[in-house]
Amino acid sequence: MGKRKCVFCARNFSSSSKRAKEHIYPSWLLSELDIKGTSIYTTHFRPFDKAQRAFFKPKRGDLRIKQISQRKHVFAGLVYGLVCEKCNNGFLNDIEKEAKPILLKMIKDRRVVLREEEQKVISKWGFKTAIILNISSNFEGYFSEETFHNFYITKQPEKNMLISIAKLSKDAKKGDYWIQARNFIFEFPELSDFYINTITDKFTGISKGLEIVPKQAKIAQDMGNNSFSIVLNIGGILIKVFYIFVGGYPVNLYEHKPGESKIWPLDNSVDINWPLEDCFKNLIDFQTNIRVRVLSN
Repeated sequence: MGKRKCVFCARNFSSSSKRAKEHIYPSWLLSELDIKGTSIYTTHFRPFDKAQRAFFKPKRGDLRIKQISQRKHVFAGLVYGLVCEKCNNGFLNDIEKEAKPILLKMIKDRRVVLREEEQKVISKWGFKTAIILNISSNFEGYFSEETFHNFYITKQPEKNMLISIAKLSKDAKKGDYWIQARNFIFEFPELSDFYINTITDKFTGISKGLEIVPKQAKIAQDMGNNSFSIVLNIGGILIKVFYIFVGGYPVNLYEHKPGESKIWPLDNSVDINWPLEDCFKNLIDFQTNIRVRVLSN
């Protein structure tokens, strides 16, 4: 077995490069939200049937899912151990210091204009939190070793990632803190009133009534199996880190509902006035808000 090393800088742990415990949610945030001692259950679900699962205008409750695993945690104990002290006290700490004053204002619903620099800071913080959450979870890993090392080198999210923010309604259910999923909505204009909800990892065909549409099934399977999203709820601030595998298919991404603002990549960024007027009722609505319209060749 090889020596254990830091997931970011790749240094082997030793007396000069000691292990640290990187908190998934930093202590200052846990104190602000008063959730240090709050118990949470992280649960990994999967559909009973790993074969085809696609629905005509699916409604909540249509999917039968089974629990793969569940872990109980206290928020203060959510840590990841394969990080060295130099990274933990260095660039990761710098990201926290940059983001803290901006996020605190947003959590308290103070009026903030998020210009390009603030959007970059929130993007870095959201990406850092998402990749640490994913690698430490009882869930499938979305990110490669290269992703962590590139973040250590560049100190910014990868260019092929998309990051957006939104606001959670004050009436939303309490206790939902994050979602990790490959659940995307794919739309095919040539199939009127039909879209595909890729809730499963693998499926073989798409049923529209009694018809099977293999071409669209293959496209959705290819794109869905290689796409993912992570949604974080930070005291009512929703941050979504997602990647959509295009694979050469002609696609158009669009927002299904208003209220979502892109903050990464920064090209053509526009100022965002916080708090946003439109809110989302829950994390799932925000997670599936970006629709993928697959255009005809």
